[in-house]
Amino acid sequence: MTINLGLRAHDIEPHTFTHLFEVLSQYQLNNIQFAPFKFLSKLQFPDTSIYSPGLMDTLSQKFATHHISISVLGCYVNIIDSDEEARQKNLLSFRDSLAVATRLKAGVVATETGSVSASGYTPANYTEAAYQDMLISVRQMVEDAERFGVIVGIEPGVNHPLHDNLTVRRLLDDVNSPNLKVVFDLANLVSHDNVNRQAELLAEAAALYGREIYAFHLKDFQFGSHSDGDKIYKPFGQGIVDVASYLNFMNKLKPYCYATFEGVHEADLPAALKIVKEFDCNITETLY
Repeated sequence: MTINLGLRAHDIEPHTFTHLFEVLSQYQLNNIQFAPFKFLSKLQFPDTSIYSPGLMDTLSQKFATHHISISVLGCYVNIIDSDEEARQKNLLSFRDSLAVATRLKAGVVATETGSVSASGYTPANYTEAAYQDMLISVRQMVEDAERFGVIVGIEPGVNHPLHDNLTVRRLLDDVNSPNLKVVFDLANLVSHDNVNRQAELLAEAAALYGREIYAFHLKDFQFGSHSDGDKIYKPFGQGIVDVASYLNFMNKLKPYCYATFEGVHEADLPAALKIVKEFDCNITETLY
């Protein structure tokens, strides 16, 4: 394979390590995106406040035994919540994840930027005020990451303040730190306006910040019935994402990159893997 394929751990049910490792082994997947407080029992592990060196070392040993890498440590929180108390709580949660990432041998802790509205998308996300709020939060996160020797992975999306390629480049320039990278998901950046120009969208991303892409997500979608661009997310290859262009983009830009299926449940894995492996068979040069 020219792509190191993985999955998002909490998409696999039941949430037991035995079953997770069975699925990873069966489908020859070597990495996961892991959000401990989404995978572990909510009764025992309700949030990041319970993270400790001992817990993370225990988890790390489990993954090492099964030769599984944590490509992305997930801590997806709303970093621009208009409620300042809620925002600071979310940033503290992110810091908790940064503090233990190296014990899990996870080089990056990732999040999206969120929304200024607690109810989700709002046009206010596209304002300069929202951008500045995002910048303040990301700078704080990156300063923490620099102290811990970890990378912040920021994931763009059309409904968020980090909504297009130019804004991603602006944020990278404004923060100006090697500890800020991008988790790229094509499905997040496709809109009604560019759905027929996905190859151009990818070329623009490669030119503007290809060097800063750390990892990729693999998911798909169909547009919903509303005109505001709502999306119904689908397993990879079952929607309108330009799969061929996306896989080619990954292979050329970052050979042997980490790419995790997102929103792909166990029953959907064979079909999603078939698409990627068919593409991979057309790649003639490998490291082996």
